[in-house]
Amino acid sequence: MRRGIRNELQIRVKDMDLTTCTNMILMIQQCGQTVSYNGTADATDHELMNVTIPKADAVKYKGMPAKFQVALTDADGIPRSHKPIVADIGDFLEVSGYGS
Repeated sequence: MRRGIRNELQIRVKDMDLTTCTNMILMIQQCGQTVSYNGTADATDHELMNVTIPKADAVKYKGMPAKFQVALTDADGIPRSHKPIVADIGDFLEVSGYGS
C-alpha cells in the first residue's frame, strides 16, 4: 500500500468566526488555471482555516506569483468571498512543507 504525501496549510481569515461557516474553499489561480481545495475550521483558533494540498498538486505549481482567494458561506447562509491576494507560489509551497 502506498500513501501519498499531503500537508496542511493554515490560512487566517481575520474578523470571521470560521467555526460558524460552511463550504470553505481556498482557490489558487496561476497561469490561467484555478484549482479549489476544501477547507475546515481549526478547532483551536476560530480565525484559522485548514486546507490540505496534495503533493501531486503542489509540484505542478510554477515558481511564480499566484492568486489566492477564500470563499465560504457565513453563519447567516450568505456566500462570501474575500479579496484575492497575490503571493509567490514558492513561499506558499515552503510554508505548506513542500519547499526544497
